[in-house]
Amino acid sequence: SSDLLDRLHVVERRAGIGALAAFVAELRRERYDVALDLGRGLKSALLARGSGAPRRIGLDRRDAREGAWLLATECVPPQGIETPKLVQFLAFGERLGVADGSVEFGLTPDPAAERTAAALLTGVPEPIVVASLGSSCPSRRWFPRATAAVLDALARYRGVVPVLTGTAADAFGNRTDVAIV
Repeated sequence: SSDLLDRLHVVERRAGIGALAAFVAELRRERYDVALDLGRGLKSALLARGSGAPRRIGLDRRDAREGAWLLATECVPPQGIETPKLVQFLAFGERLGVADGSVEFGLTPDPAAERTAAALLTGVPEPIVVASLGSSCPSRRWFPRATAAVLDALARYRGVVPVLTGTAADAFGNRTDVAIV
């Protein structure tokens, strides 16, 4: 739940085509003015089109797949597939005329998550800085060398303990572009 959302639509993907049809009908009933297709592929483009929104903003042809751009009424400028997702998503705001500004996620952990984190960090000296360097999708990856340089500097000058997180694809032990002191 978030105070940043007025309404959340959820489709039970495993419930089959009937659930998808009901989902699209629910979207259409809302009579949205704009649909933002933040995905690259045909599935998200079809949902945006199915919403009935007269204005559908999607990714440029060079950044999309499967002909998704064909279902958009307008596209954001080309971002490049290696551009981080956050930067790509901010381009949609620019397209809507939203002033460039800071990003605030407004996330608050629940008490159980806080207890789990505390247990995992027992015995680790503070202060701690956590950096997630990777993702299974290249365009969602952060910048490993730059992140490592920042963590190295923080460790040397501020005494922080860097903690790296990522996916199995990151294999930190074999990386030559990350050297944390």
